[in-house]
Amino acid sequence: MTSIITNIGALSAVQTMQKTQSSLQVTQSRVGTGLKVYDASQNAARWSTGTSMKADKGSFSAAYDVHKVARAAVDVALKALNEMGEIAEKIQAKQTELQGSGDPDGALAAEVTELQSAMSDIAGAAEFNGVNLLGSGTYTVAQTSSTTYAITGVAAPTDVATVKTAAQTLGAAAQRLDAYAGFAKAMEKGLQAGHGALLDADMGEESARMSALQVQQQLSAQALSIANQSAQTVLSAFR
Repeated sequence: MTSIITNIGALSAVQTMQKTQSSLQVTQSRVGTGLKVYDASQNAARWSTGTSMKADKGSFSAAYDVHKVARAAVDVALKALNEMGEIAEKIQAKQTELQGSGDPDGALAAEVTELQSAMSDIAGAAEFNGVNLLGSGTYTVAQTSSTTYAITGVAAPTDVATVKTAAQTLGAAAQRLDAYAGFAKAMEKGLQAGHGALLDADMGEESARMSALQVQQQLSAQALSIANQSAQTVLSAFR
């Protein structure tokens, strides 16, 4: 039955257009933001989990940076120890020479004194960010917002044996820093991937959906136009 009071075809076409327009707005928002869930109203569980992941990712990213800076502080001390080790070997050789042949004019003793001063100068200059790990300084490292630990420095070495001991202590600290930095970077990447899986839009999929919805929108407009013409067809029968 054809009615001029209630145009069922037009009503159906309008409903289809409204649904298509609503879907198109969602898709356009996803394409514009790159997110399929961009606030809690869309999917509260995903948004909440994704937000927590993003915060944790930021914490691990900061921890990675902190550990790399701390590693640089240890590197400064280790490089200083390399130089000091070479000097300590020279000192040991000259002291052995002193024991064997003596030092009539005091030249060897003077050289030993100067080399010892050089070791002291290097140890004193091996400072990073206000901390000297060759002067019993302590470098505080943050793992999380509430957890820290300390890289404890060593007394400035004065001979081959104490250089070796200091290098072993700081070398172990460097390994600890590297291990946690690697862990923090892996966690950062993992959380980024998880966050993306929960919230990021598939741009290829959304682009294809947008094209399909635009076609549907055009077809709905045509259907509405055809439905509206039916009333004119009925009217023409009475002319």
